[in-house]
Amino acid sequence: MIVEKFLTAFVSETPFSSGSGVAMLTGVLAVLIGVLGFRYLVKKYFGKDASRTPIFSEKNLSKPFAGVETDEKIRNAVLKQGFSIEKVPSDLDAIFIGSGIGSLSAACFLAKAGKKVLVLEQHDRAGGCCHTFTEKGFEFDTGIHYVGNEGPGQPDRILMDQLTGGRLHWDKLDDVYDVVKLGTGKDQKTFEIKSGSRQIWENALIEKFPDEADAIRKFTAAYKPIHTSFFYVGMVKFLPYWLMKVVISLGIIDWVTDYNKWNNICVRDFINGLTTNKDLRLVLQYLFGDYGTLPDKASIPILSLIHGHYWKNGAFYPRGGASEIPFHVIQEIQKADGAVLVRAKVQSILLDAAEKKAIGVRVEKGSKTYDIHAPKIISGAGFRNTFEKLLPKPVSMRLNRVQEVKTKVTPSASAFQAFFGFNGSQEELKLPKHNTWFYSTNEDPAITMKSYLNMTREEALSADPPFVFIAFPSTKDSTYVERHPNKICCTVVSVSNYDWFQEWSSSQATKRGDEYESVKNTMGQRLLDMVLDLFPQLQV
Repeated sequence: MIVEKFLTAFVSETPFSSGSGVAMLTGVLAVLIGVLGFRYLVKKYFGKDASRTPIFSEKNLSKPFAGVETDEKIRNAVLKQGFSIEKVPSDLDAIFIGSGIGSLSAACFLAKAGKKVLVLEQHDRAGGCCHTFTEKGFEFDTGIHYVGNEGPGQPDRILMDQLTGGRLHWDKLDDVYDVVKLGTGKDQKTFEIKSGSRQIWENALIEKFPDEADAIRKFTAAYKPIHTSFFYVGMVKFLPYWLMKVVISLGIIDWVTDYNKWNNICVRDFINGLTTNKDLRLVLQYLFGDYGTLPDKASIPILSLIHGHYWKNGAFYPRGGASEIPFHVIQEIQKADGAVLVRAKVQSILLDAAEKKAIGVRVEKGSKTYDIHAPKIISGAGFRNTFEKLLPKPVSMRLNRVQEVKTKVTPSASAFQAFFGFNGSQEELKLPKHNTWFYSTNEDPAITMKSYLNMTREEALSADPPFVFIAFPSTKDSTYVERHPNKICCTVVSVSNYDWFQEWSSSQATKRGDEYESVKNTMGQRLLDMVLDLFPQLQV
């Protein structure tokens, strides 16, 4: 049963250990929080009243693979359902702004709990970073490059099965799921990141850094206490709201976990404290591109948890491409009489007369606007868009917590993403079923990235970026060749400075002029040259 699998995961993470009375008390409090949270979860979704909120069902566990739907009319009816006021369901319980995976997941679970939901997306297709597009016969993904913990029976897979009705399947990448390329020319070094277990991951690095075995083991050893701390904080979120407030206000979290201690250690400081070896420092923190924050600004848990979730079962890619995720999630929402509508730009969030409560949204469609009401408004548009654009400025200014966050949290680094298509077969080109992370130097990436980002646009046009991520989605998806034979797609991501493109921010995407196209193509050509250098078999 699903309950048993979650319970097994819960029991295996309890932090009991022998030691002082304080340690024992800490363990008891931690288990108490976990049991209360878990009991509340089970009672709410599996207890006597579960028929009212059948969010989890064994009927939704992974079903036999039925192939990928290729009929564009059927796919568009799900992913590209255009907004009209007639398509808005009546008696809405919740409205979601944005159709990224966060909004879609929350909307799907509310729909399964019997709530009627509406998801509004300003783009021409739903899915956020899960959407794909096809250009000249090549299908490209935009944000899903690999996901861990999607093996059969794993909790994350069970969660995804519930979201997708068990119809989404996953293809496993190679055991070596990431490769780090460090340096250029004949001095370039290669480091393979290998899955299978924590020990396999460690040994692959120790083989390259035999004198740094202690540092590598200390790095991986941090995963368990970090994971345990985050596990119990997660369980607190399952508590009734009033009890959660008590737990937080009394500081019980700090009694029973080291959550805040770990969160106050940045990636760079933690790794620099383990080793002075610059190559190893870089290799331990290479995947900061996955979470979009430089190592001097990110806390160590985000890096450790991402590494750890690939260790045991490796990395996976959605079979049929990234758009299969929203394609199946949206169908679950539609089954519950909900709707996901695109080309629906939310102009503002509507408030009650006292400006204390959100009561709806105003949607802009052409020259008209439509007010749509619901008791719950959930924004997936991001912190700044929500509080600086969608809510009235006087309201946001009154929210002290919002002002505090605005002073401390700045936007993440921008990214430059390029998509390349190559004619040829996988058998002929022998491209890897893993990601490649290229770094031109082993110097502190926080410094090298900032140095590049501080360049003027003209300087950047004459410089190679210090980092690129390269992936071939067509090799990861076992069905790709059936849909797009002899078409190899390549996705490349690097850092960018928003200021380099700010002058075109208010112009239409396809009408930005020759200078914009020249800048974009020059940067794109540099990335293509780097790809061809690393994968010479792609040379014409």
